[in-house]
Amino acid sequence: MATSTEPCLYKSLAEIASRLPSTKNGKKLHVTTLSKWITEGARDASGQIVRLEARRYPGGWKLTDRAVEEFLERLTTTALAHLAAAKPSRQGGANAARSRSKAARMNAASAARNQETATPTEPPKNAPVGS
Repeated sequence: MATSTEPCLYKSLAEIASRLPSTKNGKKLHVTTLSKWITEGARDASGQIVRLEARRYPGGWKLTDRAVEEFLERLTTTALAHLAAAKPSRQGGANAARSRSKAARMNAASAARNQETATPTEPPKNAPVGS
């Protein structure tokens, strides 16, 4: 039986996790996170589920570097497209209102209501004085 001199394309979750950057608070990526991305997927910016492609071996899940790159590329591409679509225009418009926080929008609406219902303290400038 001849053995192949080609390196194995499939790598363990632990090997892949050790080479990926940390995701939160400087902690390294856990193999369970990779398992979840394989079995449950991750939501992209449009809300679609994207799954990490892997192969199940008797010893556990195995991945290729290419599968990880494609998974991350799909998440990144969708996120960038989503950001570009949500970017408010310089003239304002419908997207400009969404860029403010909910509290800021509520405060502005309250101020507008108060201004509409406020009783004027001075007569209008063009009103006749004393009738």
